[in-house]
Amino acid sequence: MIQLEHGVTARVPMSFWTSLPTDRKRRERTPNFPWRAMFPTPADRAMRLAGVVDIWGVMQHFYLYHDVVPTDWPAALRTALRSASTDSLPTQYARTLKRLVAALHDGHGRVSYPDVANAAVVPVVFAMVEGQLTVVHVATRQGEGLKAGDVVVRFNGRSTADVLAERLTSISSATEQWAEYVTVTGLRRLAVADTVTLEVRSGAAARAPLRRVRLGGQIMGEGPSEPRPASMAEVRPGTRYIDLNTFTNDDFARQFAVMQQARAIIFDLRGYPRMNVAELLAHLTDSIVHSAHFEIPIFRRPDRVGVSFVDHAWTIRPIAPRLQARIVFLVDGRTISQAESVMGVIEHYRLAEIVGEPTAGTNGDVNPFVIPGGY
Repeated sequence: MIQLEHGVTARVPMSFWTSLPTDRKRRERTPNFPWRAMFPTPADRAMRLAGVVDIWGVMQHFYLYHDVVPTDWPAALRTALRSASTDSLPTQYARTLKRLVAALHDGHGRVSYPDVANAAVVPVVFAMVEGQLTVVHVATRQGEGLKAGDVVVRFNGRSTADVLAERLTSISSATEQWAEYVTVTGLRRLAVADTVTLEVRSGAAARAPLRRVRLGGQIMGEGPSEPRPASMAEVRPGTRYIDLNTFTNDDFARQFAVMQQARAIIFDLRGYPRMNVAELLAHLTDSIVHSAHFEIPIFRRPDRVGVSFVDHAWTIRPIAPRLQARIVFLVDGRTISQAESVMGVIEHYRLAEIVGEPTAGTNGDVNPFVIPGGY
């Protein structure tokens, strides 16, 4: 038994079940087993507190960047415990957990759960343009009344700046660009039967009249993205465009001969690649190149003491023929994880031009885990 702060006690078992009895009578004969704990819900205060402690403990012992993250991690535990103790709705509890993870400022840190209350998406694409929430694409006629370039001044009756500031507190991010992207895309989610009311003006002129537009949600996965040219489109004579978010290994093999004839190729990596981009890199170099070091930690003691590492860096050997076209990679705050690892190689070895904005500041691998309640 461990005494935590503010009268909270943790009972930590020294052994665990490897399998659970499935027969009800056998379960009832099993003494002292907390069957209620097998089916916890956010309505259970003890479950909420246990979830906070669970996340905090995993990050305390297995997260390696406390020395570079400007966060008082013990204070973050106290704040999260206070918040979780009074949360009355699953969405409130999720916000508490998100704010705890956000204190680590890691773009791979996120909290997910079965959010049936936000299963629909408004068919509009927003982006931050010169510090203002702006409509960049309207995907369906349901968005009539909006057009690209409209600035959203108020969101459901509240100042857009206030809405964004509040939501940013629950986004874990290493850069402003990733935080903005996650926040802005999250604004589109709402319940299937719900609506959102926007007050917009045309362009950035402060004196432009406001228009009120009401939108409903549609079930459409992650929602629409901004229009892009088709992969392998010739956007100008001799210049090909390839969207690596949709371009596959089969597409690469099938279109490689055409790519060899191009004078310039734009690879759009605003997102996450579908193909094995290491194969593409192999056609951009005449010598062996390496990725950054991917050090997988091996833990044997608490509090990250005595950690050893196994390196899994990429070694990319050149493959003939080399692409002779001028190569440009287009990136933005959505460029994260494998995409960012790829861009690190390109930047270090100067294999191509890089155009866009700062990326997410987050590479490496994700290591997920589940806490009570399915979060």
